[in-house]
Amino acid sequence: MPDITLQVGIQLAFVGAFTVATAVSDLRSRRIPNAMTVPMFVLGLIYQAVFHQWAGLADAGWAFAMGFGILLVLWLVGGGGRHNRVILSELRYRLSGAVEPVEAVGWRGDALEAQAFAFLAARSLAGLPLSYPQTTGVSQPVTGGVRHVP
Repeated sequence: MPDITLQVGIQLAFVGAFTVATAVSDLRSRRIPNAMTVPMFVLGLIYQAVFHQWAGLADAGWAFAMGFGILLVLWLVGGGGRHNRVILSELRYRLSGAVEPVEAVGWRGDALEAQAFAFLAARSLAGLPLSYPQTTGVSQPVTGGVRHVP
């Protein structure tokens, strides 16, 4: 077994305890409160300053920016549902981050929906899968759609 330095031992102890505590909190309440994350953030900064000085603090700053950026996710809604205030309200309630119609970023919602259906139609005509186990839980990749010639 390799020797564990004081630095690695401290890191393992704090990260391990934090991971267990946040997992328990998340499983119980589906939330990880700031009262848990903020002290760990401060401890992480102290750890970086003590063991890695300015380079460690710079790395911590970049890691914080990347991790915090995930919290600022903008959920974009396309298709006909973007006109339904009840659907948008429910999505805002259930998702973290802002929920906006795609027009909020300058996209044309009706055009995007038409393009999506054209893409699915082209895949259907080619006999390619439209749904996969990883996305919808089907047992195997499946095609879809029926061609109708009037």
